[in-house]
Amino acid sequence: MIRRFITLSQNSPELTSILVRESLADSGRLEWLVQRHFQKRINSLDNLIRELIGSGAAKDIPSYIITQNMLLSSSLLFCLSPLIRHVHGVDLKDGHQAAVAADGLMKLLLTGMLTGDKQNESLEHAGRRPPELAAPKPAPDSKAVESPAKQGPADQKKPTRARRRSVTS
Repeated sequence: MIRRFITLSQNSPELTSILVRESLADSGRLEWLVQRHFQKRINSLDNLIRELIGSGAAKDIPSYIITQNMLLSSSLLFCLSPLIRHVHGVDLKDGHQAAVAADGLMKLLLTGMLTGDKQNESLEHAGRRPPELAAPKPAPDSKAVESPAKQGPADQKKPTRARRRSVTS
């Protein structure tokens, strides 16, 4: 089911563009599209995900988050293929590259969703930023990090009128 949607997304990226535009408008046309073309398939995928969660094979995440993650990541990947070509030098219109992307998406979506010791260990560390990605410390002489008490009188800025109002209210 997921593989078929990825293939559909690959072959018809314009459908994603239509859905994005209709979602932004949130009109009756979007409601019609959902009822006519998507709801049955979404319900099937949601039910499958709920079964996996119920059996303990998938993490206990609301099914709509998993469903939409699958649908959005696969559809936008191919819809934005020109961007990916410019940024990463990968042409997703090439059959081989598209197959590699589809396989990678399947692995990512399923192993990111399924339970297991390694995934749980990774989740524990997900909130920690590795030292090499930590924000650089500002230079000690940077005025941006000095407190007003350490700055000279000319460096101190008076609060703006809007700020004074928010402080006193």
